[in-house]
Amino acid sequence: MSIVNNKLWRISSENLMGYTEDRDTIKRLKRSYKDFEIVADYFKFGKLIGVQFRVQSHRKRAARHLLGGVFVSDENVALEDENGVG
Repeated sequence: MSIVNNKLWRISSENLMGYTEDRDTIKRLKRSYKDFEIVADYFKFGKLIGVQFRVQSHRKRAARHLLGGVFVSDENVALEDENGVG
């Protein structure tokens, strides 16, 4: 079993930035969260390995739910999730 890399951090008072490498989360993001703007796709050897996305601050709760409850940093630095991964 691999460790899932999910992060969520604040980039301004109006926006958060999220990152995930979990394939199921990426599928849910693209299918159900149309208001989350994908800003970057990360590839390795031609395979999608991660997605970075921007979300408005009022949707913080939905973003945390999508990423499995990661904490939001008020600084421009990503925080670790509850398991200390990050």
